[in-house]
Amino acid sequence: MTDKENKCTDCEQNCCRNFFIILEDVKDKDWLRWLSYHKSVSIENLQKNKIQVWFDLPCEHLTEESTCAIYNKRPKMCRKFKCPKHEQNNS
Repeated sequence: MTDKENKCTDCEQNCCRNFFIILEDVKDKDWLRWLSYHKSVSIENLQKNKIQVWFDLPCEHLTEESTCAIYNKRPKMCRKFKCPKHEQNNS
């Protein structure tokens, strides 16, 4: 893979460094409080019934150069991901 092909090296918010999940209709707010006590987790309210939970946990295949060590064998989720930063640059 060439530097031109690796679009992630200049990204400050590399998707391989953290990820989020969206929860809907959370009934147990104590569970959210418990989650928020963990150092690598942050919680954000999106809409009245949606909560975004961020996990600041890097992928085990992310190299020190911010490249993917398994790029050619990466999961489908990684292949399908469209980086908003690069989508804007291509417009």
